[in-house]
Amino acid sequence: MTQGSTSPETRQPLVSAILPVYNGEKYLSETLESLLRQTYPALEVIAIDDGSSDRSPAILEEYRERFGGKLMIVHIPNSGVSRARNTGVERARGFYIAFIDQDDIWTPDKVARQVDALSRSRSRISFTNSAIIDGEGRIRSSRVRRFPKGGAVNWFEQILFDPLVAVSSVMMEKGLFLEIGGFSPELRISEDYDLLLRILSTERVEVLDEPLLQYRDHRGSNTYTRMDCLLKEGVMVMGQWRVAHPEIFRRNWMKYVIFRCKLEFLRVKAML
Repeated sequence: MTQGSTSPETRQPLVSAILPVYNGEKYLSETLESLLRQTYPALEVIAIDDGSSDRSPAILEEYRERFGGKLMIVHIPNSGVSRARNTGVERARGFYIAFIDQDDIWTPDKVARQVDALSRSRSRISFTNSAIIDGEGRIRSSRVRRFPKGGAVNWFEQILFDPLVAVSSVMMEKGLFLEIGGFSPELRISEDYDLLLRILSTERVEVLDEPLLQYRDHRGSNTYTRMDCLLKEGVMVMGQWRVAHPEIFRRNWMKYVIFRCKLEFLRVKAML
């Protein structure tokens, strides 16, 4: 089945879920179960094992049969999440691609809701709001952010100064991903922030202000374990846009200051 084709059974656009995996045995089964529960039938899953040394590869193999041929497992040497996701997209057959991290959970109707929203709109990319769960799966917050309202929201500027969108909530046309050049392999933790800014600087987004993703916040996540890298890369990405569009920063100077303060707060929080 080639990109842009439809499932012969449903005549619905095929969606490829891209799942990078690196030593994710603790939560991987829960993530895979959430993919199995999707109500949208034309879904394939591309799992990229990024050189795991734990039971992650075995867990993926255990689920292969349960997915009935809709789970592709790709093994690569450890190369980082950007290259892993790019590899997954290369193998994807779907018209749409959606990203999910190894510790996150989709609500059963997430894929169906986003496909419907994109099909009815003129947008090529969509994201949703998220709930926050802890390491035990308990909901800590029913919505990660209060999304701004109104049809005239400048989502590029919103995300530039407040990266409120989790990559696991994003769905887009595969063609758009390829046109923009995919994730930057040089970035190891701010790659999603960078990709979204490059896309939203030119594209209109379809936003679903509902928590269709459960984002897991736990001490083993990259937000905690790689805070120095997050700070460095986040400031670098923002700095590139500041050079390219200084007028945006003059217009949003206070948002810029608040953003830098939030980064510092995260650094301190990770040290506690």
